[in-house]
Amino acid sequence: MKDAEAKFKFIQLRAEGESFDSIARELNKSKSTLIKWSLELKKEIQNMEFEQYQSLLEQFKLTQKAKIEFLAELLNKTRETIKAIDLSQIPFKDLLLLNEKCETSLKDELSQILFHTGEYTKGFYDGMENELNGHFEITEKLV
Repeated sequence: MKDAEAKFKFIQLRAEGESFDSIARELNKSKSTLIKWSLELKKEIQNMEFEQYQSLLEQFKLTQKAKIEFLAELLNKTRETIKAIDLSQIPFKDLLLLNEKCETSLKDELSQILFHTGEYTKGFYDGMENELNGHFEITEKLV
């Protein structure tokens, strides 16, 4: 086996997690040669490890996109189920807690929406305190 072929096989085996001892037996090379190759071919080994990792993720549909799609679909299903619930059957105390959490979440979301007027940055909820029963603070952020 030529050195170029042996090095390529070495990269594959190291990327798969094989030990120097098992690779030395398979390639009929000394362990010291393999350690030297390991330093020389470090980036190639890491790249192949990454490719193998990505292949596994795709094989088992564990890509970030697939996770986001799954979670978004699950979130939509839970929201539809929540919409169908008769809130009059929920104890008053729990309804108050739910209401408070919804208001807090809404405030957090709205506070991220900013309009630039030139004089200061105005949040979406600025000036809406009457419409929202005073539950939001009015803030001005200087530009």
